[in-house]
Amino acid sequence: MLARALLGGIAALTLVLSGAAPAGAAGASRCAGAETVPSNETERRHALKTILCLVNAERAERGRPALRRSSLLAGVAQRQSADMVRFQYVGHVNRRGQSIRTRVSRAGYPARHAGEAIGWTTGANRTAAGLMRRILVTAAHRRAIFGTRYRDIGVGLVLAAPVAGRPNGATLTLTLGRRR
Repeated sequence: MLARALLGGIAALTLVLSGAAPAGAAGASRCAGAETVPSNETERRHALKTILCLVNAERAERGRPALRRSSLLAGVAQRQSADMVRFQYVGHVNRRGQSIRTRVSRAGYPARHAGEAIGWTTGANRTAAGLMRRILVTAAHRRAIFGTRYRDIGVGLVLAAPVAGRPNGATLTLTLGRRR
């Protein structure tokens, strides 16, 4: 585990020193408001659209088709972000013990496949681009977002941190699915 963490740190340092763009940066210039810090409901709603734009710009860079927005998956994503903030936890299983598969099914989405990427940050990093950079740190999140398994996406964003004592936070959930 320590070796993996060290290798990850070395890889990140190599990217910084080489001047390479970090994951999540490809679409930032193409998606309006990517570096805007949302501070009200109107800006939060715009950030949802910007995050979807960033996801699809990154997918396009990798030769993948765009994910379609699903209102059912967006509801699942929004509820998960809100639940994590309200009850101060970070996880793919909610406080009632429901997995992503269960939550998607209960929302009425007929999933053949269901997945999720979650992340949070504070301060100036709580932009759409900053949240995407945070989520893309995790290899499993990158595989889910950029793989071929999913066709649909829902984006959920709460302008608060899921950890007590961390002001000016933002919590993001991307719920991914593929219909049967």
